[in-house]
Amino acid sequence: MTKGFGVSSVHTLSVNKDGDYIDLYTGENMNIIAKKYSLMKFGSVAEINEASDEIYRQFVKNIEEYLPFLEEVKKKGEYIAIAAPGYRNVESASNAIIDKAIKRINIVLSMRELPTIIVVKLPRLESNKANYATLSSDERHSLPPSTDQIMPGREFFQFPIHFIFGDDIKITGATANGAKKATEHFGGKSFSEMYWVALDPMLTSKYPGIEDKINQAHIKDELNEDIKYILDQNDFQPVQRLIRLILNEKNRPRLASFLEKVPDSSLSKLFISAHNNDYPKNILYSESVSILNGEMKVRGLMSEEVI
Repeated sequence: MTKGFGVSSVHTLSVNKDGDYIDLYTGENMNIIAKKYSLMKFGSVAEINEASDEIYRQFVKNIEEYLPFLEEVKKKGEYIAIAAPGYRNVESASNAIIDKAIKRINIVLSMRELPTIIVVKLPRLESNKANYATLSSDERHSLPPSTDQIMPGREFFQFPIHFIFGDDIKITGATANGAKKATEHFGGKSFSEMYWVALDPMLTSKYPGIEDKINQAHIKDELNEDIKYILDQNDFQPVQRLIRLILNEKNRPRLASFLEKVPDSSLSKLFISAHNNDYPKNILYSESVSILNGEMKVRGLMSEEVI
């Protein structure tokens, strides 16, 4: 395979002895990035937009470096595609970030008469496990195949396609490695990786739970003002991690009173996403979904067909 874009991330973080997030190369305190990452991971539109903007700006900054590759793709009539980690029916924040970043990157490429990038959505038959962020690379590889993302196959790669795996963060690299193997197996022309944040590989090999730590660098597993801040934002779209937090058993005692303060639009989106991801059938969340259903009925937001 050819070089492609290589592996890029806007920020590369580690953790110092005081527990602060720092830039791996400069040692600069990066707790603010960890906080923004945590908000983004739970669906904050403001932080999703900021992350996608930073990915876009880094790409534009490096575009001269990418020009030989892009010109070669253009000359040969080849294609470039990108996909974030797969999902069932509820997108993750990583999908939103990559989609927004590529839409802006494509404008720059188009204006330069260079090949634009095709965004591909990958499915999963089942959502990933709730404790995925705490698992080691070996544990992630041992999960049931039904929770794996399904990569495009021979029908896709019969065309000359350069494939990019994009994500909000690189931890163990297990998901990217799976995508790379599939790309190689089916004859992809090149494989690249694109991230907003990468964590120090020495750190992740020793402490696989570091992903869970940065996920909760600001957002904790409780219904509080931070969750209200996310739900109150214009253009709010549920992500799986936020829905799981809201429906979590430990939050059930105050769920009804919390939902009373959620705007109609956001409540309806939570309702739709919970049912589309089969949470009424999940023993961990079914009782909370019933509470959500009740608030929808009280407000008259359910259609007559489903009541």
